[in-house]
Amino acid sequence: MLSHRSLSLVAVEISLLVIASTSHAADDQAQDSRDPAKVIVQSHASSGVPVHAASPQLHLSDPQRARIRQVLNTKHPDVSLEVKENEGAKSFEPKVGETIPKGLEGEAFTQPLISEIPETKRFTYLKFKDQVLIVDPVNRKIVDMFPETKG
Repeated sequence: MLSHRSLSLVAVEISLLVIASTSHAADDQAQDSRDPAKVIVQSHASSGVPVHAASPQLHLSDPQRARIRQVLNTKHPDVSLEVKENEGAKSFEPKVGETIPKGLEGEAFTQPLISEIPETKRFTYLKFKDQVLIVDPVNRKIVDMFPETKG
């Protein structure tokens, strides 16, 4: 059996261990708060209004548009408005910033375009009413558009 003195020493040692581990954890937490990779940011929208991220920007040059037009004209058909799923899109007039109608789905850009114009990787496209529409697939908004044929 342990003496009263031994028990007191054990209790002191345990207390010191608890204090040391608490201090070490606090140091780790303080260090983590300075490391952006380890910081957890919690946001709360108390108003109940959803927060929408801005669409990524796309700024294509005329030669880039010409290259996209060239590749898409060789292999990709226009959206058919005769297909039942696309009937609701007949009255849709595309404009930059507009959301494409339900039923219309963009296609991912393929090689060689992604290699030649890397920023196209973040977007989809569709050919609609003689226009090439470049669409943000997250919010389905048109970020750029240009005539399907150079005229």
